[in-house]
Amino acid sequence: MKPPKNRPPGRPAAAGVAADATRTGNDSAAGIDPAAMPGLGEADGFFTDATGALPRGIDLAKLAHELKTPLSAIAAASEIMSEGRFGTIGNERYAGYIADIHASARYALDLVERMLNHRSEAASLHSAGKTVETIALDAFVAACLSTVRPLAAVKALTVEERHPATPVFVSADPITLRQIILNLVANAIKFTPAGGTICVSTASREAQCVELAVEDTGLGMSAEAIAEAMLPLPSEVPEVRDGGGLGLGLPITRALAAEMGATLAIDSAPGRGTRVTVTFAA
Repeated sequence: MKPPKNRPPGRPAAAGVAADATRTGNDSAAGIDPAAMPGLGEADGFFTDATGALPRGIDLAKLAHELKTPLSAIAAASEIMSEGRFGTIGNERYAGYIADIHASARYALDLVERMLNHRSEAASLHSAGKTVETIALDAFVAACLSTVRPLAAVKALTVEERHPATPVFVSADPITLRQIILNLVANAIKFTPAGGTICVSTASREAQCVELAVEDTGLGMSAEAIAEAMLPLPSEVPEVRDGGGLGLGLPITRALAAEMGATLAIDSAPGRGTRVTVTFAA
């Protein structure tokens, strides 16, 4: 399926966001709501045992198969609309939204394909199917943000970008990098009150490293919540939290970063917002 005319190549998908009144270290706000779709937010095998077997009570392969058909239909329909096969789209903003819908469906399909490819117990769920590419990080971030800006607009949030004059490049798996960016930005949207600001920045440091930072003016995190977010992923699937989600957003993001040789650091305090920095080797 070729990309629609209105979507730049590689444009990533939007992340779903659920509202919550308080912020904890592990709440997941990205992707399909885990409360509604248990396990999907844990794509790439984070809830498998040492042999790669699926955990009790969760059949990821069946879930992925059931999702593939409606996602394919959404992708196909949005491509037809984007290309104007049955008539033009009168408003350019609608055309942009259609492109984002198509990109979101394609991104979700990529994750579903990974889940299906990794269903074998012999599969290496943390590395199989991943490719490392040299990515222009500034442009990649801009494409990610274009799909989540409507979510921020619902809460009257300002989303800013800050990039250096010289383009920043990073070696990464594109799908994994999108997961990291979308998880962090969606968390920031979720926990920033209406009228707040979210800033996504990139930087190339002298120590031969590249930084990606997501900073918000939100509720902030306690020292205990930060410590919890930095713990290893649990071996058992946690209970759905009162505010929605499984409480795995930051731990999953940290694990994804580690897979690419990157580190994740959190700087936050209650009432003064949160800054999450992912540092990649240049």
